[in-house]
Amino acid sequence: MQTIGAEINGVDTEFVIRQYSNSLFVLITQTGKTKNCIHIEKVSQGPADDQGFAPSEVVYKCTVKFGPDSLEDLAAVQYLSERVGFPDNTVLSICLTDHSPSTLTALVEILLKNKVW
Repeated sequence: MQTIGAEINGVDTEFVIRQYSNSLFVLITQTGKTKNCIHIEKVSQGPADDQGFAPSEVVYKCTVKFGPDSLEDLAAVQYLSERVGFPDNTVLSICLTDHSPSTLTALVEILLKNKVW
């Protein structure tokens, strides 16, 4: 299990990343609390081209399993998934006070720097 602390745009942000044999759990909080649990799964990599190569674009489905169903949180998780490339069967808990593009970019950088999957 990894725990990481960072200051993003003046806000203390904590991360917990835990890899299991068949899944990944990521907690990102700017309040010291959890808010929701969102299941992330890869639903498509698209069809192969005429030479048999799959496209690089992966489509993720993000579903709130419990907690508030916030559009801001779902958009943030979708953004993170597309840029970080979470493995199938990832559960992410996110509690942000700042959903700005600069915050999301910083989150991506920290997750990629501490990638365990």
